[in-house]
Order: sequence, then C-alpha cells, then structure tokens
Amino acid sequence: MARYLRDLGYDCKLLCWQNEADHFQPHADSFRNDWKDLCIYFDWTNKPAMDADPEQIRKDLSEYDILIGCYAAPRYVERAGLKLDFFIPHGGDFLTMPFYEYYLPKSRKGLLAFHLKRLLGINKQVKECDLQLKGIRNSRYFLIDYFDQYNEFMIHERIRYPGERISSTFPHIYIRDYTFDTIEQFAGQSRWNETLLKLRAENDLIIYQQSQHIWKNMRMMNDYKGNDILIRGFAKFTKSNPGLRSKLLFHEYGIDVQASKDLIKSLGIEDRIIWLPKIYRKDIMVVLHHADIGVAPFNHVLSNGSIYEILVAGKPLLHDGIKEDSIDYKVISQMYPELYPIVKAETPDEVASVLADYMHNKEAYISEGKKGTDWVMRHVVDGPLKLIVEKINAL
Repeated sequence: MARYLRDLGYDCKLLCWQNEADHFQPHADSFRNDWKDLCIYFDWTNKPAMDADPEQIRKDLSEYDILIGCYAAPRYVERAGLKLDFFIPHGGDFLTMPFYEYYLPKSRKGLLAFHLKRLLGINKQVKECDLQLKGIRNSRYFLIDYFDQYNEFMIHERIRYPGERISSTFPHIYIRDYTFDTIEQFAGQSRWNETLLKLRAENDLIIYQQSQHIWKNMRMMNDYKGNDILIRGFAKFTKSNPGLRSKLLFHEYGIDVQASKDLIKSLGIEDRIIWLPKIYRKDIMVVLHHADIGVAPFNHVLSNGSIYEILVAGKPLLHDGIKEDSIDYKVISQMYPELYPIVKAETPDEVASVLADYMHNKEAYISEGKKGTDWVMRHVVDGPLKLIVEKINAL
C-alpha cells in the first residue's frame, strides 16, 4: 500500500520491523530497487514494546501526520501514548496478539509461573497483549473486509472495537509488477526461473498451491487449508491419466508438511510432487507465471493473499468457494455482486474432475483466468485505495 500511496504523490514511508521474518521484508516483494527509499528502520522495533522508550517512539514518529499500521504497531503507539489513524490487520495481529491465552506455556510448572506473574502484574507477555488490545481499540479506523463470522465475533465481542469500522479490503499486492505481461520482464531475476522453465518443458500440466500445509493439526478451525483435499483429488486424476505428464507443486511450509508427505506416500504419487522451500512472494509470482492452475486454500474463504496472487497472475483459480446457504455468502455477495472468476471444487472427486476438464478445455480456462487480474485492479486496488485516500484527506 505504501507504494500505491507514493505513486499518488503522498510523502509516504514504510516502517519495517527489523526482527520480521525474511520472507515478509520488502525485498521479498519486489524485483526493483525503488522500494528502498520508502523504508525506515527504528531500533525500538527490535525489542518488546514494554522495553521500548516511549519518548523515543514519540520522537521518531513525530514528523508523520498519518499513522497506518498492522502487526505490532498498535502496541508501540499505545506505549508512546499515540494512536493509529488506520489499523489494517493481517490476521494474527487482532485474532491472537491481544489475548494472552494464546501464549500460555504447555507445562504445568510453566503455566503456574505464568499466572503467578500475571496476578502480580509482572508478566511481560500479558502486558504486551494488553498494549495490543488497547492500541487497536484506540485506533481511529479499523479497516478490514468481511471475512467470516468468527472474525466478526473477534472484532465486536472480544476486542470490542468502539471506533469506525471500514468494511473494505486494501491493496495487498503491487499489481503493476506482477501481471502476466509485466512478470516476463522480471522472471529471469528469480533463482527459480531456470528450474521452472525446465519443469514447464517436461510437463503437460503444472498445479501450484502456495499456502501453508495445515489440515490435520489445527489450532483453530479457520486455520484449515485443505491441502489433503487437493492431494487426494490430484491422486485420483493421475490414476485416471497415467500417461499425462503432470506435477503438483507445494512448499515445505506449515505444521502439517510431514502429514502431507505421509498422505502422498500412501497414495503412491511421490514422483508427481515437487517440494519447494519457503520462498519470497516475488518468486511465488514467478512460479504462478509458469503454472497452469493456482489453488487457494479449501476453507470457504473468499479473501486472502493466496487468492489475490493467483488472480493477479491471471491463472485459473481452483477453490471451494463459499457455501451459498451461509451467512457469509449473503454478506459477501452484497459486497461483491460480481465475484472474481473461480473454478469451484469442494471434494477430491471434484478436484479430479476439474483437472480432467481443464485438459480438454484449456483455452476456456485460460481466458477465464485472465479476467482475475482486472477484477483485482478494480476491487482490491482502485476501489479500496480511493476509499482510504478519501479518509486520509479528511483527517
């Protein structure tokens, strides 16, 4: 979003967390170097908010008129006695970070010590969670699109956000670098491009799911990614089409990678699976560029980063959609009367059927997939950006 605001003429800076995972850092999401002048780094992001100097935070942020934040931003501005103008969460920053029960030790001894410190008011983890909760509540705007009933419950019942909720998504992805045409300019910079070109030449069908493997050992039900559905469906397809050269690409990423590998082995399709390590988003977009079909998590969710990446790449999106008799469907259909193009499959049999149909009707699938890029530009970039800019200009 910082790049879009910069493109619109705003003097915008991106505060980067120095201890953030490498694949979430700005260099992971651009083949250009023009992001570097956007980024700033402050030493206090290296330490817990309770250990940061409030005066230093205030001093470092004093030159900025508008504060937009996610992740741990609420707790740091709260520590400094400031407030966010926009809190735009990514998920865990409002689902778990404000609540200490998600950080409880597993051992009985550790649990007793945790609660003793909490009762004495000296538990740093509890204080960090309290700062996060207060920082969210004190934010001027809470911007998040409708996701599902669970998220709505967390916003209204657990967090009890009292300010103005803006029901909108935000520009998740800098589309100008990643469309089907523009990625051609940058694909050669990816360390994976040569491997993917070879894989492409050797196969008739490449399917790619870039999400984490979470389907067997879930902390919360909405963590489910449905990788098992794709694996079983792909196995059925390959058994019916043994002469077709096909590969399914995954990442070794998520708590159920081993469970997926065990399932793959039991189905006898190990030679059909390519395992990639966790990679940068810019490399994910190169993989999608070479793939035939992108697969989103099978969790009846219509808005997440994987979906937008596949749509921006202009590839057919295989997904389970959303149940039409659900409350979620009624709300989302009002938000998006014209939904993005989707190839719907909910079961392994349906996945196998879709893959077989793709091989017989490639041009139709390819044509439909290309419509996704335009949908993202209108509904994820231009529309939300216009709304955000109106709010910024009104402050």
